Amino acid sequence: LEGDKRRRTLNLLHKIAQSTQTVPQRLILTGVGYNLDISNRTASGGFSNVFKGIFNNRAVCIKVIRLDPLEREKLLKEHAGDLTVSANITHENILPFYGVHKTETILAEVSEWMENMDLGRYLKSHPSTPRIPLIADIISGLDHLHGMDIIHTNLTTTNVLISSDGRALLADFGHSQIATSIAMKIGWMDSVHWTAPEILLAEVDIPPSATTESDIWSFACTCYEVFYFPLSILNTEITT
Repeated sequence: LEGDKRRRTLNLLHKIAQSTQTVPQRLILTGVGYNLDISNRTASGGFSNVFKGIFNNRAVCIKVIRLDPLEREKLLKEHAGDLTVSANITHENILPFYGVHKTETILAEVSEWMENMDLGRYLKSHPSTPRIPLIADIISGLDHLHGMDIIHTNLTTTNVLISSDGRALLADFGHSQIATSIAMKIGWMDSVHWTAPEILLAEVDIPPSATTESDIWSFACTCYEVFYFPLSILNTEITT
């Protein structure tokens, strides 16, 4: 399926999964290998730690959500529709999302592993890399998401990963990413320098709603960072 038919199909999948509050069984992953010792952590955010693991004999990224155990099943139900859609998005500039792995002690999102890590770190270690092709990759992935009625909500260089052949792939898009959604709900942001003014100026008691327009603002900030300097060095944790 392509174009409008695919968009409508994804919307239908979202409605079914969300109305039943059920994550498809194929997205509940077992047989995932990992070592969650903190010394093996490759990255961290406000509500998650990232580790490298193994699934089906291939390297995967395991994002372990830091939250109260009592909230895990509730969050899975709340995000059933978004998780289902994310696992069905396929595009050369979007990071493949495999599903979730859960045990009695952890809840984790599992996606494809990118050895080159994120765009910011990649450019720091490869300063002569041409920027324009990377920007083209980002806008191609973002355009595909918007065409499927999906808002990224958190576009920064840290959420753009680089493949082994130097292509840029969007990661952590939409409210399917549980850590991002938690942050949005409570007004906590670690990406304030990429955030559109209307999101920052939202009423304290009303959770801000991301839009395609706010995504474009974040895209512009990402472009500025790619060409000039890393906004991440200015990054501070704030509560709105």
